[in-house]
Amino acid sequence: MDNFTNPFVWMLRFRHRRGYGVHSPFAYEFLTNVVYEKGEFYQYSTLDRELALKQRFRIRQCLHLMFRLSNHLQPGTAFVDEPTGQAARYVMAGCHKCRLTDKPDDEELDLCLLASPNDQAACRIREGGVLVVDNLRQHHAWFASLPAVLTFDLWDMGIAFFDSRYNKQHYIVNFT
Repeated sequence: MDNFTNPFVWMLRFRHRRGYGVHSPFAYEFLTNVVYEKGEFYQYSTLDRELALKQRFRIRQCLHLMFRLSNHLQPGTAFVDEPTGQAARYVMAGCHKCRLTDKPDDEELDLCLLASPNDQAACRIREGGVLVVDNLRQHHAWFASLPAVLTFDLWDMGIAFFDSRYNKQHYIVNFT
């Protein structure tokens, strides 16, 4: 969602931008170097060329975040709800060694991208793994009940880290 389509949400979350108020070094580094990274990555232009014109402005920001997240985490195994969708292409471009699986019950997952709640997939995330949920406003109760340690509420999307090294914390992020 861009700032011009919903300025009210942006104003409500204004004080939660760019990592302000985040005291955890890991969370601050994640926010500044992954979520808010503004640099042009090597694959953006190639991947964006395949997006439909109407999608270029609406979901490009989220797809770029999936690319940066995959590039940052370098996951071994990832599960994407829609393996033929755009998100799978961006995840694979961010980490070439990543292996996409179409069944979450096959093995433990390093990265899991869900469009809707899936308890089976959420249970397969290994220690140190990450879960990303789209349409967070519709699935907020399910997301809050996850046994994740670090969670980030990006309004349209939620990111949960399953890493017991960190203290339990929930962050609201101005990513609209």
